[in-house]
Amino acid sequence: MATCVIIDVIPEGGGRLAVQHVFYGATEEEAREVFRKHAAGCEFLGPAMAEDRIDEQVQTIDDDEWPEYDEDGRLFGDDGDEEEDEEPEPEEE
Repeated sequence: MATCVIIDVIPEGGGRLAVQHVFYGATEEEAREVFRKHAAGCEFLGPAMAEDRIDEQVQTIDDDEWPEYDEDGRLFGDDGDEEEDEEPEPEEE
């Protein structure tokens, strides 16, 4: 099973979440390595870590829940047709 590490950047002074990062790996150690590399250059995450303003969750996921993209940058299983969740607007006469 794969692992994802979910990091919330807690806003200074509290408030609604604005930035969340999700790091994936075949193992927790692999996901944390991606997290560490990203944090070194991220203008949100680096300072928040230094100020102890992050909330962390670790989740194991099935391998098929781990997003995968093809060489054209399309998410596997995405045929490009977006399904509409809402009822279509009635046409004006």
